[in-house]
Amino acid sequence: MISTNEDEVVINDLIQKQFEYNSKEINKLFEEVLDSEGSKRVSDIKDKIICIKYYYDKQIEVFNKKLKQNREKSEKELSESKRKNWCAVCQKFAKLYCCVRFYCSTECQSYDWQRGHSKQCLARMVTTNT
Repeated sequence: MISTNEDEVVINDLIQKQFEYNSKEINKLFEEVLDSEGSKRVSDIKDKIICIKYYYDKQIEVFNKKLKQNREKSEKELSESKRKNWCAVCQKFAKLYCCVRFYCSTECQSYDWQRGHSKQCLARMVTTNT
């Protein structure tokens, strides 16, 4: 999944490219106006400019809508991720816990126990002191 910041960069690039294209088209049309004689031609060019602006505005609207959807999706995923506990050994989703440590499997729990958690374990200290 692309992060929100990367989405914004991609969308901004697309908007910038479309803006540059539209600017070139508008400049061409203005040059045609300056070169042309007659009000019919000016009216046609004005209509084209209005169409380009409408198309550009619609694209910005679509890009902003996609950006908003991506932000909302990222925020939801982040929120869900924050509510989960992760294994202290391998960083997978944790299903087991021991005092303040979480584990995805008994293998990871045993590995962490041997690695030094046995000396720090609050649950063990409570049961051995009573």
